[in-house]
Amino acid sequence: MEQQARKEWKGHDIDVLYDKTMAILGFGSIGSYCGKVARHGFHTRVIGIDKFEVKDPYVRTCADKIVGMDKLPEVLPEADFFVSVLPQTEETTNLLTNETCFSKMKPSAIFMNIGRGKVVNEEHLVQALIDKRIAGAVLDVTSEEPL
Repeated sequence: MEQQARKEWKGHDIDVLYDKTMAILGFGSIGSYCGKVARHGFHTRVIGIDKFEVKDPYVRTCADKIVGMDKLPEVLPEADFFVSVLPQTEETTNLLTNETCFSKMKPSAIFMNIGRGKVVNEEHLVQALIDKRIAGAVLDVTSEEPL
């Protein structure tokens, strides 16, 4: 907003998807489609993470591997890009916090939320960005809508 007020634009250094690893939390229809595009369109290694066992043969082709939610702490350090596509439920509200997510990511990682805003503890996300525990965030949704 400050740049806009000054009528200037300074780009941001964000890595490209090619040959990187993307972990997608919520590997249903939207998550698996994101995986398909990243994997086949950008040569990205895709790790799907879902609560339910994924048996659909087509969905399985959208990821290099698919793991259960219990493996989230193990795959986060592998991800250059981490995408949340989770719905908001009692179980997922404030699921992504410093303890469960941001402290386990690479300092160079980009966090993306295209699911529901209240899945992310935004105070923890902001602190992770300030402390440079992660490199950036892309938010299609926030806990307060419209922002």
